[in-house]
Amino acid sequence: MISNKVTVGIVTWNSSKFIRKCLELLNVQTYENMEVIIVDNNSKDDTVQIIEEVSPQARIIKSEENLGFCGGHNLAISLADGEYYMPYNPDIFAEENFIEEMVKAIQFDESIGSVSGKLLRCDPATLKKTNVIDSTGVFFQKNRRSLDRGGEEVDTGQYENMEYVFGASGAAPLYKKEALEDIKIGQEYFLEYFFAYREDVDLAWRLQHRGWKCIYTPQAIAYHVRNNTPLKRKEMSDLVNMHSVKNKIIMLLQNESKRGLMHDGHLYLSYEIMIFVYVLLKERTTLPAYKFIFKNWKKIMSNRQAIMTKSKVNAKEMHQWFGRINKIDIDTKIQ
Repeated sequence: MISNKVTVGIVTWNSSKFIRKCLELLNVQTYENMEVIIVDNNSKDDTVQIIEEVSPQARIIKSEENLGFCGGHNLAISLADGEYYMPYNPDIFAEENFIEEMVKAIQFDESIGSVSGKLLRCDPATLKKTNVIDSTGVFFQKNRRSLDRGGEEVDTGQYENMEYVFGASGAAPLYKKEALEDIKIGQEYFLEYFFAYREDVDLAWRLQHRGWKCIYTPQAIAYHVRNNTPLKRKEMSDLVNMHSVKNKIIMLLQNESKRGLMHDGHLYLSYEIMIFVYVLLKERTTLPAYKFIFKNWKKIMSNRQAIMTKSKVNAKEMHQWFGRINKIDIDTKIQ
C-alpha cells in the first residue's frame, strides 16, 4: 500500500463539548502520513483553546465569520497538501485504525473517488459507544429522499462486506483530491449556497456524474454524535429545517436527469408539493427556502449546465441508484 498523505479537515463552531475527545483519538491514529487543518467559524466558546492544547501540530485557521460547513471545508481543501482529503466532524470519535482502513479502501480501485466507513452512534450525553448504526453510506428512495444506509438499525453484522454505494456521509468520508478537483465548480468543491446539510449528498451525486465510485468498508469504524435526523424534525432549529428543504430542491435541480424526471418525476414532485403545503400551513419559518431558490435560479441553472455538460455516466446506469438498489457488490463490473 502506498502511504499517500491524508489531509484531515475539521470545521468547528462552538464545538468545545466534543472537540477534545475527537482530537485525542485523532492523535493516536495508526496512519502516520497525515496533516490536520482546522477552520474555526468564529467560535465564542473555548474551542480554539482546546485545539491549541490538544493538537498544537494542527494548522488552525481562525475565521472572523461563520463560513458554514461548505465554506470552511473549501478553504481547508484549498490549503491541503494531501492526495486525499477527509472532512472530519468535531463529533466523530474514531477507532485508531480508521484512517488506515479508509486509505486501504480508496486504493482498492483507481476509479474510486470516495469512501464510507461504518459509522455507529455515540450517545450525546455520555459520549459512550453504541451498536446503533449511523451510516454505512448514502442511498436514495424513488422520491429522491436521501437517507443513511442502515441508519437507526442495530448493528448485527448486516453490513460486513465491502461494496459500492452511492456516496458517503459527510461526517467522516475520505475523498481522492483528484476527484474533488474534477467535480468542483469554479473554486467550490462543496457548493457554498448549501452552507450546511445535504451538501455531502450533492457532492456524491456530482462524483457519480463523473464516474467516480464510492466504496463502503466495514473495517473502518468510527462513532458519531448525530443530533439531526429525519425522526427529529420538530426538534431541529428553524434554520436547519430551512436549509434542509432548500438544499434538497437545489440538489434535484442541479443533478436530476431527464430520464429520472420521466420515470420518477410524479413521485418526487408530489412529495415536494406535500412538503410545500406542510411548510405553508405548519412551518412558515421554512418559506425563505423557496425565496432563496427563486432569487438564485440563474446560478442554480448555471451549475446544472456545468454538471450535465461534464457528466459521462449513462442515464440508465445512474437511474438504478434511485429506489432500486443501495449497493453494488465489488465483484460486479461497473462501467
